[in-house]
Formats: sequence, structure tokens, C-alpha cells
Amino acid sequence: ANHDNLIDSLSTLLVATNDPSERITILVELVRETHDRGQNDYNKFYTQLVELAQENDDNFSLGFATSTFAYRLYSENKFSEAANKYQQASDLYKSANYINDSNIALAKVGAMYQQQGNNNKAGDIYDLILRNTMADSLKRSRSFVLAQKGGLYRDMTLLDSAEVNYTKALGLSTDLIDSLGMVTCWNNLAIIYAQTKQIDRSLKNFEYVTDYYRSHGNYYELSITLHNLSSFHLDLSQTAKALDYAKEAYYLATDINLKPIQAAALSQIGDIYRSTGEYESALHFLDEVMDMNNEDNFDTNLRCAEIRGDILKHKKDYDGAIITYKDALSVIAKKDIKTDRSAGLSIGLAEAYYTKGDLREAKSILSTVNINQKNSPHHYDLMNLLKSKISKDENKFDLAIKYGESAYKGLLEAKRLDYPYKLAGILSEAYEKKNNTIKALYYSRQNKILGDSLNNVDKVKALTKETKDFEFELERRDMAAAQEHKEAILKAETKQSRIIAGGTGVLALLSFFSFLNFRKKNKIITEQKNRLESLNSTKDQIFSIIGHDLKKPALAFRGITNKLNYLIDNNDRDRLIKFGESIETDAAELNKLTDNLLNWALLQKDLVSVDSTEISLQELVTENIALFQRIADEKKITLTSDLGISTVKSDKHILSTVIRNLMDNAIKYTPEGGAITIKAQELDNRISLSIQDSGVGMSEAQVNKLFTLDKSKSTKGTMGEGGTGLGMHLVEQLVEKIEGTINVDSVLGEGSTFEVALPLA
Repeated sequence: ANHDNLIDSLSTLLVATNDPSERITILVELVRETHDRGQNDYNKFYTQLVELAQENDDNFSLGFATSTFAYRLYSENKFSEAANKYQQASDLYKSANYINDSNIALAKVGAMYQQQGNNNKAGDIYDLILRNTMADSLKRSRSFVLAQKGGLYRDMTLLDSAEVNYTKALGLSTDLIDSLGMVTCWNNLAIIYAQTKQIDRSLKNFEYVTDYYRSHGNYYELSITLHNLSSFHLDLSQTAKALDYAKEAYYLATDINLKPIQAAALSQIGDIYRSTGEYESALHFLDEVMDMNNEDNFDTNLRCAEIRGDILKHKKDYDGAIITYKDALSVIAKKDIKTDRSAGLSIGLAEAYYTKGDLREAKSILSTVNINQKNSPHHYDLMNLLKSKISKDENKFDLAIKYGESAYKGLLEAKRLDYPYKLAGILSEAYEKKNNTIKALYYSRQNKILGDSLNNVDKVKALTKETKDFEFELERRDMAAAQEHKEAILKAETKQSRIIAGGTGVLALLSFFSFLNFRKKNKIITEQKNRLESLNSTKDQIFSIIGHDLKKPALAFRGITNKLNYLIDNNDRDRLIKFGESIETDAAELNKLTDNLLNWALLQKDLVSVDSTEISLQELVTENIALFQRIADEKKITLTSDLGISTVKSDKHILSTVIRNLMDNAIKYTPEGGAITIKAQELDNRISLSIQDSGVGMSEAQVNKLFTLDKSKSTKGTMGEGGTGLGMHLVEQLVEKIEGTINVDSVLGEGSTFEVALPLA
């Protein structure tokens, strides 16, 4: 908000002055502010500055404007064009005798070559500048170039050399009392220390960086640092801390409208959930990024594709993974951009084909992957892991050992234990086939050790409820803001009442009535506040249901055309049938959930009308049994009914909804081979409709909170079926609406009986 005010103030000053030098000074600041904040007005102010600077032969301001435009080209991955603009900026600064700025712009030309993988050219430019910046007056640009060279060494994984250059740059920045240069070096050293496992030193440097950015209001840089801290803790498998930092980065980026950082933070959250095995939550956040549909998120979108593909492979949806990888690679090819993501996506695609059983296609894709081991060591190791798998399957054990040994050490140091675990198993088997007992035993033991570690990780994977429900904290923030607004109004009224109460005579009398009126209003507002809090709590539950359970089946329909076309093109009839069955199941889930949500919403608005008519229970129950017969058959559950000629007076639609929810619940919690019986009998001028199952039953504590709207009470069905917690809550409200009552009798491990008492016809 402060930056918006500053831009407004500067814009007002720009209109108020005709002096060229003053206008240039104001335009420089406007370009700087709109550029740093990604404002839409940047292009307008940039054009005005360039025109005015050219008219007045102000090469410094022209160099500044050109440098900001070069950065825009760089952020769009147009590295060659950005290099040309930075060269122009360097020449303009030099002609204006701003040698430090000229050197810094020239160093950015080197950085553009570095982005394109031409490290030799980048290194030559850095060395040239360093030879020409020995004078004390050029310490500022020398410090900048040393930091750039440190980045070059870091990209080449020469971390010791990178640390040396960053440390030299930090020393020069300290001499110059250049706090921004110092904090840049701290940040880079923090990353180096993290990569070299110097955890304490890394954290200390990150603390310096965050403290500086917070105190100086550098929110753009702070959001990036918070994102880096999230990655740092994820590398250490500290998922709760990683999520905290990613959330803070997201909130900060949202507050200052930095879409690219928002997207990066959401993709990071998706990666965190992927690492904990909570795939549906991960997919939810990845979809949020893709829905932004922002060209500036190009690299983040590719990262999302990598994570999504990996999740789909874990879910054994190999066709979905293949489509995901291919779509991302086609975007890269279309844009004709060189990016390290290509290698990761190609390896993921090859692995999807391999796991599906298509070794030929996997090998064909791997033959096209070109990876520099120094620049992309992790991708290089992943490629060799897959080559080792394929070689073992083809009984080429010498090759399996060659590729496996090459990758093992690097994968062991990476954050995901499943890679070296799998590779240790491959190497153990390969060495055994080569009669190398010692090596076979060694890797067999490594495989067991890593397997035990993986089991321990699985035990602590699940995040706390507080972190798991992050997506709904966004909604709660909005609610909190609304509540604060209400309370602010209340405080204002309190203040106003006190002012009135200060009067005398008639005013004093008026103030007395005003005070009484205020107390009455205060009581009403307090009641409204309590009601609002209750409603907000209910809304939280509904948002949770919509966010998790409604989105899950809906996701199944995303990309359905591509999947169907792919399966048809490959004449894969078996998978096509299986895919069709899966879609049918998801459609049924979606229909059931939307029906319940609609009924619940109508109940909250008191819009559910009751049309009581005479209803044959025999006919109504038979209709609903037909709906569930296929699902029951799949679980080998016997459905029987004994209803006689019972007739009740009720609303057919409402009663049918109640029966469907109770039958669905019974089938969900009854194991294979179980039985469900539906009976009706007359008791005290009422008809008692009971649904009895031989399922898992419930404890007393579960029964006590069965009808509350609480998603946490919902448990998985006997075949992993999900629940929302809405069904039973809705049943109780609907039964009440038709003047009935509901009771439940359940024994843990023995089954449950739900009994609905209804008025006789």
C-alpha cells in the first residue's frame, strides 16, 4: 500500500512540473518502483523516460531505463535479447562516465551467457571486468562481479570456488558499507552452506538476510528468501517448517501482488505435500498454479508438471503421467527455450514408459536426453538410475553396475531416500548375478538400512491438521478481516457514545438514552458475533469438503479427452475399460456429494419444503437398493430387505436422500462378504425403518459425534473409500425436517444399526 501511495505521489509531481531535469528524476523513480513491483504502468513510464532522456542527452538515465528493460527480457527467458540490451546499457553508462554501473551492466551480459549454458563466455567477461576493477573507486562493481563469478562456480558445482568468490565479495561490500551487497552475499553463502551440509552456518546467514529485508521493507527479496528457506528445510525433511516458510512467502507475495512468487510458493507447497505422500493435497496446489495461467510462471509451471508427473506415477496412472510430461515438453519446444527442466521432464517421461512396461520407448527417449553431469548432477544421476534399471531387466548386469555405481553416491546425498533404496536393490542383484558376493552383500545391507529409514519417514509423514488445512486459512483470513471491520465499527460507536455522554442538560438526557441504546446494540452485535463465529466454523467445514472431496472427483475429468484419445490411439482396450469404470465411480461420487451439498445449502437457507404424501417403503427402498447393487456386488455384500406393506407419510425426496446416505454409509464400512439388512416394523404409532450392517462398527466416542459436521471424524471405508463428514450431519437434519427421529446402535468390530422412526400414513 505504501508503494502504491508513493507511485501516486510521484505521478502527481510529474504532472505538476515542466522542468526536464525534475521530470527525468521523477520518471527514474517511477520506472524503478513500477519495475520492482511488476506494475502495469512500467511501460508507460519507461517510454516517457527514454524519450525525455534522449531529448536531453541524459545517457545515465537512458542506461538505467535500458537496464530495467533488459531485466524484463531476462524474466521472459529472452536471454540473447536481454544480453544486447545490457550491453547497450553498459555503453550508455560508460559514455556518461559511470564506470561502476557500466561494469555491472556488462557483468549482466555475462550472466545472460551463463543462463544459456555458455559458461566459458560468461567466465571470460567476468575475468575481463575483474582485471579492470583493481582501483578502490571500482570496489562496488568488483564486488558485484565476484558475486556473479561465485554464481557461475555454483552452477558448475564447484562449491569451494563459489564460496571463495562470495566471501571476497562480502568483504568488499562490508568495506563499502554496502548493506544490499552484503545481504546478497549472505544469501548466496547461505545457499552454498546448505548445499555443503553446513546447516548451522546456512541458517545463521539466512537469519541475517531475513532480518535485513524485514527491517528495510524489501518484501520482494524477503519473499524469495522465505521460499529458499522452505526449500532448505524440505531438503532436511523438515516438512512442517518448510510449509511454514512457504506459507509466509505466499502471504507476503499476495499482500504485495507478486504473482510469480505466489505461484512459486504454491508449487513449493505442492512439492511438500508430494514429499509427505498426501497426493490429493499436492495436486490441489499444483492446479492452483496452473489456473493462474500466467506467462511469467513459465518455469514454475514446468516444475509443477515435474511434480504432477511424479505423483501420477506413484498413483500408477502412467498414462496420465505420460500426457503431463509430453504436454510440458511440447510447450518448451514451442517456445524454443533452453531450460534444465527439459532433462527432468524427459527422464520422468522415460520412467513412466518403463514402469508401464514399454522398455523400447523408454530407451528411445533416454537416447535423446543430453545432460551435463557438472551442471545437472541430480538429473544425471536419475538418468543413470533408470539406465541401471533397464540394463538389469535386459540381463546386462555389467551395464547395470556401471550406471548404478555412477549414480549411487549422488542419490544417497539427495533428499529422497527412495532413489538410493531402489538402486541398492538393483546393484545387489546385479553383483549377485556376477558372483561378486561381497558387493552383493554390501548393497543388500544398504537396501535394508534405507528401507528401514523409509519406513520411519512414512510413520512421521502426515502433517498436522493446522498445516494440512492451509488452503482454507486463506478463506479464514478473509472472514477475520470482515470480523475486524465489524469490531472497528463497534469501537467507533463506543467512542461516539462517550462523546455524547459528555454533554449536559438535554444532551445529558439524550446521552443516557443513547447509552441504553448502545448497550442494546452492543448485546445484539455480541450475539451476532457469536452466531458469525459458529457460522464461520461451519463454513470452514464446508470449504474443507468442497476443497478436498469435491475437487478430487472433479480432477478426474481434467484432461479426459487427451487421455481417451491417447488410449484409443494406442488401441489399449483393457486400460480404456478400466479408465471408463474409474470415471463412472468418480462421477457417482461427484453426484452424491453435490446432491448432499445442495440439500445442506437449502436447509441452511430454510428453503427445503416438505411435501408429505403416503409412501410405500417397499417401493422406495427397492429403488435405492438398485442404485447401490453394483457397488455392493463389487464388495460381495449381500443386500436384503424385509419391509412388508409398510406405508409412511413423508416427503419422498427427503426420505430417499436419507436412505441413500445410510445405505452408502453401510456399504462403505462393511468389508467384503458382509451383509446389510433393511427392515421396517410398527412401534407406538410410528414406523421404524432400520438399516443393519455387519461392518466395522463404532466406538462410543465415534457414535457421540457422528452427527456433528466435523470432517476429522470421518474415517476411510473398508476399501479406502473417502468420507466428508457431511452425510450423517445432513441425515439428522433431514429426518428432523420430516418429523422423524434417528438413533444408532453400534459395537466396534461387530457392525451398526441405524433406526429411523417415521410417522404412520
